[in-house]
Amino acid sequence: MKDSNRLIAAFMEIEYVNNVYYHESSEYPYEYFELEYNTSWNWLMPVVIKIGGRKNLVGATKILRDYSTMRNLDEVYTSVVAFIREQTKN
Repeated sequence: MKDSNRLIAAFMEIEYVNNVYYHESSEYPYEYFELEYNTSWNWLMPVVIKIGGRKNLVGATKILRDYSTMRNLDEVYTSVVAFIREQTKN
């Protein structure tokens, strides 16, 4: 999960300086193991929204459709990670 959180942070263009991340939710830096995409709706939903804004990408429509039927954070997180991995392959 930690590598997946790093992947999401890169997708979200979170500032990474001197081996720490500067997330918008805090004025304090985060170590990679402190990223909360896999545990917090407050962190994960902006990622879903950003993906939703990429309507020109085929996978974005699919993740939004899938998201509407998902019931918990783990399902959404897994779908987000799969989407980002697919996009970074292309």
